[in-house]
Amino acid sequence: MAEYTEHLENLGNDIDPFDGAPEDFAEQLMTVAAQFRSFNEAISLFIAEHGYEGDLEDTGCKISFIEGRFNAENIPIPRNIRKWFTDKISIEKDPTGYQFCFAFHLDIDESNDFFRRVCLERGFDCHSVREAVYYYCLKNHIAYQEAMTIMDRVATSFSQEAVSVNAEIPYTSIIRTEIDRMDSVEDLISYITDNRYIFSVSKVTATEQVRALWNDISSPGGLADQELENHYFDCVDDSTTGQKKNRKRSTWEIYKQILGLSGEKIPAIEKNRSIKSFLKDNPVLHKRAEQDFPDRIGIDHILAGRTVSAERMRKDLILLSFYSFWIKKALNKQDYFADYDDFSRCKAHMNQYLLEAEYQELYYGNPYDWIFLFCMQTESPLSSFREFIAAVRNARHPQIQSDRSQY
Repeated sequence: MAEYTEHLENLGNDIDPFDGAPEDFAEQLMTVAAQFRSFNEAISLFIAEHGYEGDLEDTGCKISFIEGRFNAENIPIPRNIRKWFTDKISIEKDPTGYQFCFAFHLDIDESNDFFRRVCLERGFDCHSVREAVYYYCLKNHIAYQEAMTIMDRVATSFSQEAVSVNAEIPYTSIIRTEIDRMDSVEDLISYITDNRYIFSVSKVTATEQVRALWNDISSPGGLADQELENHYFDCVDDSTTGQKKNRKRSTWEIYKQILGLSGEKIPAIEKNRSIKSFLKDNPVLHKRAEQDFPDRIGIDHILAGRTVSAERMRKDLILLSFYSFWIKKALNKQDYFADYDDFSRCKAHMNQYLLEAEYQELYYGNPYDWIFLFCMQTESPLSSFREFIAAVRNARHPQIQSDRSQY
């Protein structure tokens, strides 16, 4: 795994978004997209590191090995194991992913690593009753069947209560800390049943973070407006030029500005105010990066307190924390160029947001994360990100070309 991530990191060292023609950059990105492991490769490597000694090309042998681990722990065998190795599909986090953690006797750190590196998913969300139970049991080396018994006991006394996202709900990290202090299963059951309201809402920290970042970015006179006021990047439609000051701009306007798409009239994206038309099956963009890619609808849902997937929330958080860091830097310096130590500073800045919200840190093996890690190591990270988006767009709309002089 370490060699794999180092390889992906090094791939970015050899790519300059501004060296050569745009089509050369797009071709390099397509080469990178092809380098990411399939779930088949990732799960094969994982079992090889956890006791499998057979041929990694022998699907039947790998299936038998996994089934043996599940049988030994009296865990129901997933129906679609063969598809993991043949149809390029990954496992569902709940219940199969957690069953996998129990079958292989993973501790909390190993479980989180499994979800991060193999499944490309977040780890434990202890706002979920099931995941709180999984967390407690894996931490305390309690077998899967006993975990199911605990789940049944909780279910008999637990009932959902509608709770507003703005209610006084503890952060996920606080719930996890409380569970860490528990000495017995009875303590866990009592805590869940006595505090059932806190398990009605998830992603509380991340929701607050996205709202705060978006407010800083989108408010009249905020970061996005300051970029228009103080820099030469052409990131606003002609129709709004001269009207931006003290005006609340739409989510779509701000979103396009962040991506570097403002000022362009592409009917395919303007009709629905969505870039999905050029994201889908794009050769420049890996499928896992395309999945739940940040969009206007997702941001609006989060701002309104509606439910979104953990994947979408994490990706929005990455995008907004990235833009916030680099546009503040640009406004301070009056240019878009990075200083020597900015890569490590930005990475730490973004990881802090992710860890506080109980999400996995940035990981080169995640195709979406790779985009930002790559851009951060270039001489002009925000410009590089916008050039990446331009490469994705041009793969579907080649008649539109970027004016690199704007950077």
